[in-house]
Amino acid sequence: MRRELPSLLHVLPLPWTLPLLRGVSKFRGPLHPETGSVWQAAYWGTIGFLVNTDLVNPVPRSWKDLLNPAYKGLIEYLDPRATGTGVSTIEAASLAMSGDPYNYKAGVDFFKKLHDMGLVGSVDPLVTVAKFQRGETGILINFDYNLLKWKEDNPQIPSVVIIPEDGTISSGYAVVMAKNAVHPWTARLFLEYLLCGEGQILYAKAYVHPMNPTVKLPREILEKFPPAEAYESAVFTDYDKEAAIVSELQDYYSKAIGGG
Repeated sequence: MRRELPSLLHVLPLPWTLPLLRGVSKFRGPLHPETGSVWQAAYWGTIGFLVNTDLVNPVPRSWKDLLNPAYKGLIEYLDPRATGTGVSTIEAASLAMSGDPYNYKAGVDFFKKLHDMGLVGSVDPLVTVAKFQRGETGILINFDYNLLKWKEDNPQIPSVVIIPEDGTISSGYAVVMAKNAVHPWTARLFLEYLLCGEGQILYAKAYVHPMNPTVKLPREILEKFPPAEAYESAVFTDYDKEAAIVSELQDYYSKAIGGG
């Protein structure tokens, strides 16, 4: 296997920790600070819209575009009280509305306006594409890797994946190695594979973005993603700031929008 980075076998100190890859500090953080162990994100995604172009005209290009009476009952998103994706969705809207993803009231107030206008057809506690497949949802909000996969899996539905122009959130997804793993060296080798070239390319085939900045994706994979400039509006999650406001965000959502 070609290695773009030094072997992780040589950079994993005791006690067992995950690798700290240069240039991706935004995608790692403390797991148990007292032992020095950390988590490391293996890939990342960005909040966007999957739009059924038969049902939705014009196609929204931004969060503010969603405030269109023509979209009555067509918008679907995940509940921020039940899912991390829902929290990221509120943060993305907060960024677009106020310039600060952690100014959660701006994002919740935006979604309240969508509800008050009758534009929201569904708020879900679990990830689902069923209503989009049935034609009940015209604008489905989720991470781009899900949206791109759902678009591919449902070629009978004319659709487009949109990364909102007025701001959105990108977030990583963590892997960890158990301190008392039965086969720690096997775990290390697996992480090396996962975080270097071949493993990262396998991730990209499923529409997630590699977190290793040295990995070069084949053109045929890159062409399946939105263009790189579409992601210029994205801000990566600050997990400390998110942790500090998530409970307040969920409480404010319950009071402002309710349900569940």
